[in-house]
This record gives sequence, structure tokens and C-alpha cells, in this order.
Amino acid sequence: MTTEALSGLPERGRIYTTQRRIRANDVDAERRLRLDGVARYLQDVAFDDLRDTGFVKSHPLWVLRRTVVDVLRPAHFDEEVRLRSWGSAFADRWCNKRVTVDGNRGALIETEGFWINVDATTGMPARLSEGLLACFPESAGGKRLQWRRWLHEHPPQGPTREFPLRNTDFDWFSHVNNAVYWHVVEEYLDQAPWLMAVPHRAVVEHLSPITRGEQLDVAVRVDDTALTLWLIVGEKVRAMARVSPLD
Repeated sequence: MTTEALSGLPERGRIYTTQRRIRANDVDAERRLRLDGVARYLQDVAFDDLRDTGFVKSHPLWVLRRTVVDVLRPAHFDEEVRLRSWGSAFADRWCNKRVTVDGNRGALIETEGFWINVDATTGMPARLSEGLLACFPESAGGKRLQWRRWLHEHPPQGPTREFPLRNTDFDWFSHVNNAVYWHVVEEYLDQAPWLMAVPHRAVVEHLSPITRGEQLDVAVRVDDTALTLWLIVGEKVRAMARVSPLD
């Protein structure tokens, strides 16, 4: 997995800013903002940002291919956080959106999402309009974006564990919602509690959707460098996740 630093706040270009107050349904027993809570914030901010550009009707459908969450200082219950979103790289059909989350009690979480614009009729990647593409060059510093996987390993040999899915885990396309993948990560964090005590990077990469009626199994590997998860349906890996300390 790459350990490259996420890009910093741009000096020029469009930045969308909003705020949230962390509520009880997004925190754990230690009142820490969970990773699935962060993921829900990112989904909401992505939509609000797009709506603010005026292109939400012409670009209504996006697929998230990868999410990176760098927890430098965790956020906690009732903390007010500011979320600033901007385009950090782009191509004709997809973009990287950075969101930095900082709180009034010292929280700092840096995130990046690789979003693909999808044609609602064909389900295939679709070209961004010239108007939307014009939102990116300044904040991205002209950086063009190519897809490359960060997580490559095959799952370990041995038994997997079933992860039951609920009706509420599915979106209107009958796909598992992006935030639910982070439920899986949170479920296994107690196997590597030392990770939560240091700044850490959590990554989820989506390879293909998990749909209603499918059985989800999870393969787990824990060592002294990372917690790695494979989300498997049948014999096919549908997503990978890793949590590791930041340098």
C-alpha cells in the first residue's frame, strides 16, 4: 500500500466548506468518531459540494472506488468539526476529492476519495461536462489522475467469517452502501487495538459491488504492521481494507 502523503490545502481554487457536530450514533464506547461515521460525512459532503457547483442534476450518479482516511488526531462526541472539500486531481471521467476535517478540540482527519462519474443508463464511466471539469484545475494544480490499486494481496488461506448484512445496509441500487464497508473495519479493530493509539491510515478499495441476497465473508490478517481485511462473496474479493500506522 502506498504511504504517500495526501495533498495539502490548495492556495488557489474552489474549496467547499461546511460544518458538523459529532453525535452519539457516530461514536464508539470511547466517544471516538468511528471510521464509518467519517465515511458518512464524506458521502454527505460530496453530495452537498456537487449541489453547490450546480451540476448535481447533470452528474447525479457517482461510484466511489477508494477512500483514504488519515486519522492524525481523532474527533470525539460533541466536537464541532469543519469539513473543507476540494478537487485534488482529475481526469475526463473521474476525480480525487480531498476533505480535511478539523475540530474545535484539536481533531485532524485528512481524507481522499476516488470518485467515478457514471452514466445512469449504461452504468459505465461517463465524461464530465466541461463546466464541471473547469472546477478542478486550480485546486488540483493541474494534476491529472490515473487509477491504480493500492491494495493487491491475495487473501490468506484458511477459514473466513460470515458478516451478516441487513436491509438497511443497501442503497437504492441494492448495493451495499459505502459506509457499511467501514462497519466491517470497525468490527475487527479490536484485534489490533494498538492502531487506535497512534496516527493511522485506513483505506478501503472497492473492486465490485456487493448486492442484495449475496453472502459476505471476511478474511482477516493481523500482524505488527497492519490490520488487513478481504471482503469476499463466493470466491471473489469484492473489496479490500487496511489500517496501518502513519509514518
